Amino acid sequence: LVLVAVDATAHGMQDSKDQAADAPSETCTVEGTVLSAASGERLKSAMVMLINTQNVFHGAHALTDERGHFVIKDVPSGSYLFRANKMGYIEQSYHPDPAHPALALVLEPGKKVEGVVFRLVRAGVILGRIVNEDGEPLANVEMEALILRNRITDRRTGSTAQTVSAQRGSTDDHGAYRLFDLPPGTYYVQASDSGYLGLTRLPYGSGFNPVTRQGHPPTYFPGVTRLRDAQRIAVRAGQEVRIDFSLHAQKAYSISGQVHAADGKPVVLRAVAISEYESKPGTGFSSFMSEVATDGQGGFEFKMFHPVHILFGS
Repeated sequence: LVLVAVDATAHGMQDSKDQAADAPSETCTVEGTVLSAASGERLKSAMVMLINTQNVFHGAHALTDERGHFVIKDVPSGSYLFRANKMGYIEQSYHPDPAHPALALVLEPGKKVEGVVFRLVRAGVILGRIVNEDGEPLANVEMEALILRNRITDRRTGSTAQTVSAQRGSTDDHGAYRLFDLPPGTYYVQASDSGYLGLTRLPYGSGFNPVTRQGHPPTYFPGVTRLRDAQRIAVRAGQEVRIDFSLHAQKAYSISGQVHAADGKPVVLRAVAISEYESKPGTGFSSFMSEVATDGQGGFEFKMFHPVHILFGS
């Protein structure tokens, strides 16, 4: 009779390891390619991102290789915003069906997604040069490309135009500016010149003084101070549009006053807004002009650069 001793514990551990090796991974893998929409060129160093819809601080990302290929491994299951971008191109969200809106990418445990293709559209550029009344270049002028987002109809004022900034930058010492990464569309271009030039050091290291020159009122292309008089600029995919214009000093109109509560006490740090409107409400749109906060005595002041009909609000 031969007795064979078997270590059941050792066999049990080995079986568990074998089962674990055979079990499917709980994490996910996503891979695909990023191309140029216009040429079909494979785009190297494009950023591909997965952003968890429940927590935007959780996610994963990868860069495409020289073949435009990307692989994102070890991604926890969940729902993700799935996007690709590259400098000079418009960011694109995941579109499994180009005929329908973008969708979140839902990853079940162990799922592997292959063959995703992003086709990025070239961004547009608005560039140009800003000069003063004498044709001299203006440095440190803030430039903005604005989108007319919507109009809010108001029976008292007609419709008020609202704009949002799509891109901004500043002019250099030659007065040149470049607003890039613009999606195809139409834009207003605005120049805001505060007259600020920089800082100069005071003697004996006692601090700095700001250096300024005469500024100019906010001006829209082609050189007007009202949005309704401005010219809209059409920008196509990959197009560079040159816009040069000059800024001119203008007489400022001032509106000032105070805000008091019913008991006569000044209202401090209350927003006061004015908007411009047509003399005949409803005949055209007007542009929101300015908003300021009242000071310690409830006082406020607005400066404008053309006669207007206005509506106060607070």
